[in-house]
Order: sequence, then C-alpha cells, then structure tokens
Amino acid sequence: MKSYGAIILSTLTLCACASNPNVAAQSNLRAASAVEETERGVALSAIGKAQISAGECGMLLWTLDEDRPQPIFQFISGGKADIMHYGSPEKITLVRASGPGGFGVHQDQEFHTGDGSVMKVSVSFGQGFDGGSYLKQGLITIDSPAGMRSVLPAAGIAGCRG
Repeated sequence: MKSYGAIILSTLTLCACASNPNVAAQSNLRAASAVEETERGVALSAIGKAQISAGECGMLLWTLDEDRPQPIFQFISGGKADIMHYGSPEKITLVRASGPGGFGVHQDQEFHTGDGSVMKVSVSFGQGFDGGSYLKQGLITIDSPAGMRSVLPAAGIAGCRG
C-alpha cells in the first residue's frame, strides 16, 4: 500500500497538471474563481490540513488559488464535510447522493450549509490507486438563499485509509 504522503503528492501533482495545461485554462479558472466572490468575501477558501484518517473513507477536493492547489473540501463517509465558508470553518450535512460511487462517496452529492446554502459537488472517478481513486472534472456549485451562485472547478481523491 502506498504511503499517504505519496498519495497526496501524486494528487497535488495531478491537480496541477490537469488544471494548468495552458494559459487559456488558467484564464478560465481565474474567471470561475471570480464568480465565487460576493460582498461577504470568498464563498470557499482553503481549509488547511486536509486528510482522511486511519480507518476512514472519504473525499478530498482541491482547486487552484494563485496558481497553487488548495484543499477546499473534505468529506468523511458517514459524517459531515468540512469547508471554509465565507472565512468561517463549517461542517456541512450530506442530504443527497446519486450516481456511481466508491469509497463512501458518489459522483453527485448535495450538502446544506448552516446559512441555508445548497452546495452541489459533482466529480468523475478517474484512475484508481491502491485504496482509492483520483477524482477529475469536479465542479462545486453553491447556491445561497439570497440567489447568489458560486462555481468552482475541483479535482481530488476518494479513498479509504487502512
């Protein structure tokens, strides 16, 4: 079994390569990131240390911030997801999941935040590795009760840690 550090390093490399193929793609990511800004600040920002603990399964997602991958979403199967929502750490509740799944996560998931926002996470399962799978073509959409929509591209991993 690969070490957890090697998996994260591989994922960050994959995120950087998959999300940064040319200048046009960089421009698209910056435009998508600009959509997330509101009067209250940035809808999602880095959560700090993101990991799946021993004995758990879940999903970690990153997006580009200043041309560097930043962890913005952590979901542990059977629990709640961790995000940094408008600058405040928040645990959000999974209310719906559909589509193909593995490692305790599904292709399409819907979460609700404390302020009534609806956060939809859509990913495609990619190449597998020992204990997990890379997630690609991810999209996080947040609809606030006030009618604002934030959209962020994402990539990451889903897996179980022994």
